[in-house]
Amino acid sequence: MDVPLTFFVVLAIFTFWQASRGSRRWLYVWGLASGFAILMKSVLGLFAIFIPGVWLLAAGRWDLLRAKEIYLGLMLALVSSGWWFLVEYQKHGSQFLQFHFGWIVMSRSFVVEEGSGRWWEHLSYLRDLAKYYWPWLPASFGGLFMVLSGRSESGERRGDLLATAWALSYLFILSIMKARRIWYLMPAFPALAVLAASFIHRWTRDGRVRQGVVASLAGILAGAAVLVNFTPLRMDKPRTLEVRSLAPYVRLYAASGHRVVGYRLDHFALNSGLIFYGDVSAKSIYHS
Repeated sequence: MDVPLTFFVVLAIFTFWQASRGSRRWLYVWGLASGFAILMKSVLGLFAIFIPGVWLLAAGRWDLLRAKEIYLGLMLALVSSGWWFLVEYQKHGSQFLQFHFGWIVMSRSFVVEEGSGRWWEHLSYLRDLAKYYWPWLPASFGGLFMVLSGRSESGERRGDLLATAWALSYLFILSIMKARRIWYLMPAFPALAVLAASFIHRWTRDGRVRQGVVASLAGILAGAAVLVNFTPLRMDKPRTLEVRSLAPYVRLYAASGHRVVGYRLDHFALNSGLIFYGDVSAKSIYHS
């Protein structure tokens, strides 16, 4: 679900940016895309509305708040997403509110401890970026530093500000949540890509520098292709080995009518592998 969520967040922010540069009618598409983002992953879809709001404050674009299209866009977001919440409430009443907002949104995100609780665990997304986001990490942080230090060019500054508000909003808000997974950060990667592109564009405007960068990247790409295809180098480690080894036995006993439970293991981490390898799912039991 994070892939289509990313698509709708990108579409929403792109159309909002287009509206800020020209026709305000783009705000209707922004509203619909925001509503569909909310439909995909509930409150995480609100980033499609929150990020443009942060950018409005940072860039001082108060004129957009006077456009009637922005409020009609918000109404479209409310209508295109709100019907699902209304239908679920009509079907399940307070049980829906307790499960969806009480457990999924609040308890699982902000209350349930998934790690040791040490303060530096909230920096896990920075650790993940430092581990996985190569070779683009230096360029992305170079672009971020360029914007925050006021060194981006005047014609590009508002666009860079939007990408900065986009990336930092995700990094900050997701970092304060208890449930932290690298794929939750997926909608921030397009913003980091924009910042990286802005930095590389400014760095390689000189023709000789650009030729050197292109030649170096071509050499790195060729070397990587050789390593991946002609050496035993592994690009990833095996996943869910325990679940894979147990899956045949789980499937056998489940077919006989036995219950399958998971003890002290994250519900989704267990069931993703179990359903794939065993065609059954487990009910998780949390017990301290």
